Amino acid sequence: MRPLCRGRHLPSDAGRNGTFHRYYWCHNHDTIRACGEHRRCPERNIRADELDVFVFEQVRAALLRPEVLLVGEGAVATHRPVPDDELLDAELARLGRKLDAAEAERRRLADLYQAGLLELPDLQRRARETDERTTRLTDQRAALVAEGHDLAVDNRLR
Repeated sequence: MRPLCRGRHLPSDAGRNGTFHRYYWCHNHDTIRACGEHRRCPERNIRADELDVFVFEQVRAALLRPEVLLVGEGAVATHRPVPDDELLDAELARLGRKLDAAEAERRRLADLYQAGLLELPDLQRRARETDERTTRLTDQRAALVAEGHDLAVDNRLR
């Protein structure tokens, strides 16, 4: 989905006295591009030179006060939408469930063989497939655990 209001840079426009001015403007200023009057941006074009001066003054003021930057960085760090370690834990739990299911499948294969419902070659083939899947899942889990360790170290450093 595209943002409703997005800034654009217009080519230089000639002023009344022959000077050229650049403007920032919203892509959705045009009703057709905005896909309807209700989504049209009502804001006016903004002179680029004036806005650039204002923005650079704000950046300069912020750089001269590092304590404000540190507070801002701390606020951003504490308000992450979903921490990476929570996503990692969810993925580890999902892999754990898959490993449990593979182990249960292996037990069912043994039960089918003991009951005489499965021939030895079929048992061996299916057990090999299950073992390969278990190995693959175990490797994925080990990689995620290592990634979680790296993430924990990175979080401590941060």
